[in-house]
Amino acid sequence: MPGMSDTDRGLDLLSPPRPPTRRSFLTGVLVGCGISLVLLVGAGMAAAIALTALMASGHVPDTSAIPGESLPAVTRDFLVDEGIVEPDEQVLYFYSDGFLALREDGNLFTDRRVISYWEDDGELWIEEATYPEIAEVVPLYNEGFLANSEVTIERVEGDAFTLLVSNEDDHDERFVELLIETWELAR
Repeated sequence: MPGMSDTDRGLDLLSPPRPPTRRSFLTGVLVGCGISLVLLVGAGMAAAIALTALMASGHVPDTSAIPGESLPAVTRDFLVDEGIVEPDEQVLYFYSDGFLALREDGNLFTDRRVISYWEDDGELWIEEATYPEIAEVVPLYNEGFLANSEVTIERVEGDAFTLLVSNEDDHDERFVELLIETWELAR
């Protein structure tokens, strides 16, 4: 190497090699946890954004009850395609207690009737009553966080079925008010 004397080279050979710098075990763990936390938070945010987009589009059930005029077309198409509502029937309020699919559970009323449906072992079950068939609408409001209120529909014949409605943003109260108003006008 130009500019280097033999004595300079000798010094390099005589110097002990410097050991690589080492991190403490704790520093390694903290760095690993920090990276993992950043990745986990990022994945969680991406999942939340995707779930919100799917709920807004109607592909995944919303967490609150939806007034009929705000019902996504995908949800309306599902209800018609599954034979839950007729094509010319007007949905007034809808709530699905399903986790990832509308088919898991649904509670709604239309301009003609009240309907509750659910899936059990791959089979779709539907309970319904037209307004003249209803003797009583009995709400049981639940104020708990992420809790559903229950609305019992008692038929004139004596049997009953229950609707579930999320209490998020007090939509359960609006759901029941409009249901009772519609029932009273139709009977």
